[in-house]
Amino acid sequence: MSAPSLNVAYDGQSSTTADYLNTFEQTCDNYMQLRDLTGISGIQVFVRGTAAPNDGGQGVFYWSGSSSAPDDNYNVLRPLGSVLGAWIRVPLVLKQSFGGFPLAQPVRFITASTDVASTSDWFLGWDFSFTGTKNQSIPGAGSVVKGTQIVIKDILGDAATNNIVISPASGTIGGAANFTINTNNGSVTFLSDGVSNWISLTNTALAGPAGPAGAAGPAGPASGAGYSNLVARVIGSTSLAITASAVTVSDTSGNSYLLTSYSQITNTGTVGANGLDTGTIAPNTWYAFYAIRNTTTGTSAALLSLYGSGPVLPTGYTASRRLGWVRTGASGLIFSIQNNADAQFIGGPLPSMASGAAGSNTVPTWAAVPVLAPVTAGKAKFVLVIANGTYAIVAPNNTYGATGSTTNPPPVQVTGYYSVSQMVEMVLESPNIYWANSTGTGSQLLALGWTDNL
Repeated sequence: MSAPSLNVAYDGQSSTTADYLNTFEQTCDNYMQLRDLTGISGIQVFVRGTAAPNDGGQGVFYWSGSSSAPDDNYNVLRPLGSVLGAWIRVPLVLKQSFGGFPLAQPVRFITASTDVASTSDWFLGWDFSFTGTKNQSIPGAGSVVKGTQIVIKDILGDAATNNIVISPASGTIGGAANFTINTNNGSVTFLSDGVSNWISLTNTALAGPAGPAGAAGPAGPASGAGYSNLVARVIGSTSLAITASAVTVSDTSGNSYLLTSYSQITNTGTVGANGLDTGTIAPNTWYAFYAIRNTTTGTSAALLSLYGSGPVLPTGYTASRRLGWVRTGASGLIFSIQNNADAQFIGGPLPSMASGAAGSNTVPTWAAVPVLAPVTAGKAKFVLVIANGTYAIVAPNNTYGATGSTTNPPPVQVTGYYSVSQMVEMVLESPNIYWANSTGTGSQLLALGWTDNL
């Protein structure tokens, strides 16, 4: 085949040669279909995927009749039985511009266990089979123009077992010393602040301490949260099932790890991973629950602890994140549940915080009521129950006025011409809320739930 000159064809006015037709780009669905074709110079084919369309292996290939490169199932595809000649992937070039600083860098494929990126690298694709941790060094954020991006991706698909640890030459990355891709086919995009920190934008690998939004693949934690789609449910009163789309855990050195599709069940009758950190379950007690990770084996688990920070981690587990609290009842059984940061007591009856006549709603004289919520709660939710003919007021502090005040009315004031139940939510200003209640029979404040400051 000889390459024809570029031209414009018109119906009924031009003839078309085979050489000209062979310059048209062809398409196929997968690599095996392309391997069935031995090309000639000038032919180009768009392949829709490795095994099926849009599975991540799609790309444009051209025929090189002189190539003797081995088939690597990505950049080079050789026809079956071919001695000479291969289909060669056209390198992907990603173009962006930040503040007038142009970027037009092809994907660079990493083929060693350790790599040092330069300031001209933009997209680093890890395609190297190695048992153990893979190390990627990137320039410090201060050595490139503010707004510069760099993308790192696990192309081989083994990062869950063989983590890719990304470390800047200077400064920080995601606010930490390093950043770990530990999900198969995970990727992360960083943006330079132009000073000292690479900011995580979007990733399917790991959210740093600043909490990027993840999200292709399993969604990463929302900004600042460290978790997404968190649910904790009681199973039979002695176990807690904890699930999340993604949870970021960190160790004492500031290294962060992303746990995706997190799902664990704790048992209050055991000690260690997926149990209590120490001791035995106690009645009427708050227990923090944690996501934990063994950074050597990559194993994830959960843990219940009396400590709101610094739980006693099982041997080998060095990274953790508190995800919430549960409360045990008089029999030592768990009776609270949680969705993201919102938690609620379950079953019945709801625990009572106060009952009977208290203070005066007309003076007013306020009675302090200790809030039944964990120490990290930012809001409390409770139910005010009053009897027929009762006057009750409730406030987050004791500086509000009496029932009917027009200058300083209390946030909650209820007159019970009938027996009334009213749900109330308040931002906590102290460990107490305050109430006054005119009648001693049938009136009470019941704890309903809380919102945790996670």
